[in-house]
Amino acid sequence: MLSAKWIGILLVVAALALFAYQNWNYPAPPIRFLIFTFPPIPHSMIIYSCLVIGFVAGWMAHLLKTRKSSKTQAAAPPSKPEG
Repeated sequence: MLSAKWIGILLVVAALALFAYQNWNYPAPPIRFLIFTFPPIPHSMIIYSCLVIGFVAGWMAHLLKTRKSSKTQAAAPPSKPEG
């Protein structure tokens, strides 16, 4: 039996796949950035790319934060128990 978490994940994946399928052939203008011009890319791919880039950036920021806090906790002298 599937748990509620897996059912939710499957529903989100199905919604993302449906979105990509329905918007795949939507005409898109070429993308320009500084002096570079990229060929037209489907909007769903642009949205998913931004989602992945944001996820990776957040994950990296979290890793750096946890690593930094673990180093400061390791460098701190241990506290004496009261008693």
